[in-house]
Amino acid sequence: MLRKLAKWLRIFGFSAEHTEGWNDDQILLYAQRHHSTLVTRDKKLFARCKKNRVKCVLLSSEKIPVQLAQLKKTLKLRFPFPEKTRCPECNTLLQLAKRDDVRALAHPNVLKKHRKFWICKKCNKAYWMGGHWKNIRRIYKEAQQHH
Repeated sequence: MLRKLAKWLRIFGFSAEHTEGWNDDQILLYAQRHHSTLVTRDKKLFARCKKNRVKCVLLSSEKIPVQLAQLKKTLKLRFPFPEKTRCPECNTLLQLAKRDDVRALAHPNVLKKHRKFWICKKCNKAYWMGGHWKNIRRIYKEAQQHH
């Protein structure tokens, strides 16, 4: 349900799992076992969380910046981004990398244009401040401004 939000939380430095394809019982059990905060837009699931004493947040918006801002306020989060960021695909903490470390993973034009790279050691993907960076900064700024 909140796959995009999980990816954005990862980009901004938080470990976030999404439970696509899981039923409510599986989601609740996972949150209990891992002492996780369950984030949902589902009012029935939220009520079950409260009943089962699972820490949870009921999101009020479908918009990513508003959701991020609500989580930031409700959970008193400080985004460790850009110093700390995670792979949006697999949730692994990204590591700064040298150009030579990502040579096989990035197009030669990317290697010429950019100096700063991150690499995911788990899924072997490289990241850099490309065209998407402007959108990441915009979402980050919007999430900081919403109350």
